[in-house]
Amino acid sequence: MQDCHRAFTQSMMKEQFVKVEKAQDLKQQCCQQFPSQNQGRAPLEPFVQTINEALIPLDFAVRIITSHDTNQKYVVFVNNANDAFSKLATDFTATDILFIKKAV
Repeated sequence: MQDCHRAFTQSMMKEQFVKVEKAQDLKQQCCQQFPSQNQGRAPLEPFVQTINEALIPLDFAVRIITSHDTNQKYVVFVNNANDAFSKLATDFTATDILFIKKAV
C-alpha cells in the first residue's frame, strides 16, 4: 500500500460513503499528490483491493456496492469487527445488522 492508497483511505474514513464517480475523483486527487507512485490511471477496483489487503487485520474494508433501487454504485468504508465495542457504536439491532450483512 502506497501513500496515495493511504490518502484515499483517509478520505473514505471521513466521507463514509460516496457515489463511485465521486470516489474516482477522490482517487484521482489523492494520486495527484503522489505522482511518482503512478496510480492515477489504475482502475478503481484493483486500487480498492490493494487498500483492503492492508485493512483486513484492522477489521475495516472499502467496498463497492450497488443500490438495488437505483442501480447506482457506491463506495463505502465499513467496519467488519463483530465485537462489543463496534456493537455499541450503532443504533441498529442485532436483527437489523444481520439483515444488512446478508443484503451486502
